[in-house]
Amino acid sequence: MKQGANANGDGGESDLTIIREQTRECLELLRALVSLLVNKPEREGPTLEDLIAALVAQQRDALVLLRQIASDQGAILDRLPALPTDGAGGSASGHAAHNGVQRP
Repeated sequence: MKQGANANGDGGESDLTIIREQTRECLELLRALVSLLVNKPEREGPTLEDLIAALVAQQRDALVLLRQIASDQGAILDRLPALPTDGAGGSASGHAAHNGVQRP
C-alpha cells in the first residue's frame, strides 16, 4: 500500500510543479497585457487604443467595399441575358438564371 501512496504523492508533487509553472507563465502574460493596456506617457508609438481604433476603421472600410462589390455584382447579374433553363430549374450549364432574382 505504501508504494501506491508514494506513487500518488510523487505524481501529486509533479502535478503541483506543473501547475506552479503554468501559473507563473500566465501571470507573466497577464502582466505584459496589463502593461500594454495602461497608457504610459514615456512610451513612444501609438497606444493600444489607437491601434484598435485603426483596426476597427479598416474593418469598417473593408465591409463598405465588400457591400459595394456585392451590389455591383447584383447589378451586373441583373443586366445579363437570361440563360436557357432545363426542366429542373437549372440552366444547361448548371447555373440558374439570375434575372428577376430578389436581392436583399
